[in-house]
Amino acid sequence: MEYSGKYTGDVAPSAEEKAVFFATTNSGYGGTKDNPMFAQDVPVLPELGERDLALKHTTKTLKHKILTEMREQGALDTEIYSRIKKDKAAIKKQDIIPKSFPSKAEGLKYPEHAMKKTNPLYQTSNNSYGTKKPSELDLPKKYFPKDNKFTGMFLGGNFSDTGLNTFKTPSRVHKNYDA
Repeated sequence: MEYSGKYTGDVAPSAEEKAVFFATTNSGYGGTKDNPMFAQDVPVLPELGERDLALKHTTKTLKHKILTEMREQGALDTEIYSRIKKDKAAIKKQDIIPKSFPSKAEGLKYPEHAMKKTNPLYQTSNNSYGTKKPSELDLPKKYFPKDNKFTGMFLGGNFSDTGLNTFKTPSRVHKNYDA
């Protein structure tokens, strides 16, 4: 089935359309947790704590081993320090990296458009009221301005200072730009 250009919800968009309109990594949009497609191996909090503790312990023991070996060989402190830094960086790279979040065009689900159907994601408390046309009672028939203080000064022809600046600012770049 080819993509018709109008999104119906049953066909994933092409790669170009996905790149332009749906730049997201959330492949389970609108999915349920019971669906096996969304199942992820997430480490439990105690496991994370044990892993971090073991990593700290290994770096400390490694540091002490390196220090004793290098001191016995008569190395300088700067050499010892650079060696420890190098080994620590190697250990950090071996740390467990989490799995990347799955993002496939076939697995993406998009919400219905809010104008066509009442999607709970876009629904507001005023949703049903906003779809109705205004009645005669809603539209005002007359306009009652409060006062004419600002424009009243211009009626007699003697213009006092209103604080409104209408002077054209001269150009600082070139005098030919001044009108």
